[in-house]
Amino acid sequence: LGSSASAPESPRMKSYKNSILSVGRDTGIDPAIIAAIISRETRAGHFLQADGWNSGHKAFGIMQVHRDNHPRGGKDSEEHMVQAVGLLNELWGITQTVLSLSGGIAAYNCGPGDVSSQEVDQNTEGGDYSSDVVARARWYKKINFF
Repeated sequence: LGSSASAPESPRMKSYKNSILSVGRDTGIDPAIIAAIISRETRAGHFLQADGWNSGHKAFGIMQVHRDNHPRGGKDSEEHMVQAVGLLNELWGITQTVLSLSGGIAAYNCGPGDVSSQEVDQNTEGGDYSSDVVARARWYKKINFF
């Protein structure tokens, strides 16, 4: 992932930085992973409708919590981020006996039943969700965003 992939959203991401740091500290999840998911899911809010939902009204907020999970908080609130990171932690817990954090990230996108130990991204959006999120997290670390 080059700097150009996340650079256009950097001004928007900066507005979330303090919340991301707070949620990362409170949940134990690396803030770069949180930012990377926000980047992949909505390009830091760029792809959200005015009401905070995606175009199909199936997922809400900058971290795209699926409607079946009863999204909480505003579209870019810490409450929303805490809920989304809680889901990630839960999914990582389900997958970590067999998989790494990449498995949890893949499960965040496609559900734990669709993640195999062989090819974690096989059923993810674009077939590269977890690898892309990890690359974005590395980029945020490389530019010393966190």
